[in-house]
Amino acid sequence: MCSVGDDIVVKFAKEGEKSISVTEVDKGIFQLERNEKSLEGVIQTLEMEKENALQKVKSCLKEQKKLSVRLLFVIQYILMGFTLSLRM
Repeated sequence: MCSVGDDIVVKFAKEGEKSISVTEVDKGIFQLERNEKSLEGVIQTLEMEKENALQKVKSCLKEQKKLSVRLLFVIQYILMGFTLSLRM
């Protein structure tokens, strides 16, 4: 048994074996596994943030298209009014 940071690492002996000490390799493997879990959590968070950002971009693009269509209608309306006033 030994501590790694705030954690305690315990290595169990196989049946028939006497006590086994925790080696530096065991400590390293434990730290790697702990870091892997931590990074997986960070990756999940980043993936969720990415999805939210993509949804926001898609929403903004839809809104931009709506605004562009509205602007075209306004321009057409203005131009139609302008051409009508020229004819009169």
